[in-house]
Amino acid sequence: MSSINEKTHIQRNRAMSNGQIKSPSKTKNIESIYPLSSMQQGILFHNLYAPESGVYFLQKILSLKGNIATLKSAWQKVVDRHSVLRTFFVWKNRPTPLQVVLKQVNLSWNHFDWRGLSAREQQQQLSELLLKQREQGFNLNQAPLIGCTLIQLSEDIYKFILNYHHIVLDGWSVATIIKEFLSLYEASERGETYYLPTPPPYRDYIAWLNSQNKEIAIDFWQKTLLLPS
Repeated sequence: MSSINEKTHIQRNRAMSNGQIKSPSKTKNIESIYPLSSMQQGILFHNLYAPESGVYFLQKILSLKGNIATLKSAWQKVVDRHSVLRTFFVWKNRPTPLQVVLKQVNLSWNHFDWRGLSAREQQQQLSELLLKQREQGFNLNQAPLIGCTLIQLSEDIYKFILNYHHIVLDGWSVATIIKEFLSLYEASERGETYYLPTPPPYRDYIAWLNSQNKEIAIDFWQKTLLLPS
């Protein structure tokens, strides 16, 4: 554990010297710093090459019934559980990019009250909002790389929009966090406590990737791709 902390401290100092983590107070909120996976590096490259494409900006929409405070609390618990949801990226003036995990991130919420609109008007407004948020996108050097929007359609019916960047969540992982959110939310609505096992930190996966023998992997794929169909 000490070697990990020492490495994080060194990387933090390097990031500060490169000007991407400017405030000393900001460094106190840093939990860890580590490299990107190969997939993340590819996404970062394409995002910087074509920032307006929006190809890595993804959206999920849920219909919910219940209490706003409970909903917000459940999502915050999910963010607190998963380090990747508290991550931003630094790449300027660096030989290789890094991802920086913050100890604490408070989700920002967008709220809309569409109770006075007809169902058709609500659908039109939703389509326009989704497009607008997609055009706004994310700044990859600011955490969190997810955004939450809550739209009130009637007295206790809401439309919930989760915006997220593919560099932190893929199809499998977003399904996992939504399942966790719903479990926490529904349990809280019933006045119960829902216990979840502590998820492994993403840095463990990065460490595992970096420990693999790349020569063996290259040899495997070269042989596999050369096999006749």
